[in-house]
Amino acid sequence: MLDSKPRMLMVVLTNRCNLECIMCTRTSKQDERTLPFDSIKQIKDLFPYVEMIDWQGGEVFLVDYFKELFSEASNYPHINQSIVTNGLFINDSWGKELNHAFRLNLTYSIDAVTKQTYEYIRKGARFEILVSSLEKIKEINASRINNPIQLHINAVVMRSNYKELVFFPRFCKQYGISHLRFDFLRSQTAPLEDIILKGENEATAYLQYAIEEIKKECRKMDIWFECTFASLLPGVNGMCENLLPVAEGINSVSTPLKCKLPWKKMYIDAAGNGIVRPDCLCEQNAGNILEMPLEEIWNSAVMQAYRKRLADGFIQDWCSSTCINNLVDTYQFEGSH
Repeated sequence: MLDSKPRMLMVVLTNRCNLECIMCTRTSKQDERTLPFDSIKQIKDLFPYVEMIDWQGGEVFLVDYFKELFSEASNYPHINQSIVTNGLFINDSWGKELNHAFRLNLTYSIDAVTKQTYEYIRKGARFEILVSSLEKIKEINASRINNPIQLHINAVVMRSNYKELVFFPRFCKQYGISHLRFDFLRSQTAPLEDIILKGENEATAYLQYAIEEIKKECRKMDIWFECTFASLLPGVNGMCENLLPVAEGINSVSTPLKCKLPWKKMYIDAAGNGIVRPDCLCEQNAGNILEMPLEEIWNSAVMQAYRKRLADGFIQDWCSSTCINNLVDTYQFEGSH
């Protein structure tokens, strides 16, 4: 058992969203779920200990109590808060709230930077509102020169946008976005949009060229660039420094995979009706926030089994193939446990 508390939290407060994106896995409004405040408010007890909180949805700004949780976490200067959002609810009121946070990373989910493609992919969105949101954060950052809100873009690469990826670096530069990340569609998310896992020759050949050009542009503009699917593009080597080589023996029982997260992190998911795991990609549930306190889940039998299995190298059916293949961000493998 660990006497220490979690240092990282990923909290999916809701799976509700204001958009109907073409690659979204949400099925219907009847399946919408938001964590009850009476259950999730216990995370306030962890605020003195955690170093990072990652707030997510759905669209997290739709949750009526989110402002209370965010505001209270903002009173702790040691907490680095992150929000993943489509950005369409960042108005003057929320702008003031965000400005109150001492350390904040704001990730915009944007899959295209042209109006037509953006609005095609993100059904129900308006490009003008997105731009207004980015302008608002840019204005806030003008007065936070020594401690700006760190802006990120996460784009899902698919059939509808892959030929427009080259437009992203200039867009990032225009709005002060320091981190650009390209991700790929997971299996069966949107089969007609998948070009990467299918390995379509024309798209793969184009991406081999385009990703290299984007990397060069980002380097010139001092934009940190990540691409989670680099290892799936033949002939693309070393273009994203954050990526580790693809692991061999994905189906082996024993693996040298080293992950620190079960010693440091808890993932709480509204879409899973309150389930808790070390991370969103983990295969086994460690508990449920609707049924037991977080402190008990932190040292539950499953959480302890994760730590032991990772230490011993036996992770089959426990760790995701995405992690085993290193198609994830490097923070999961940095440092030791």
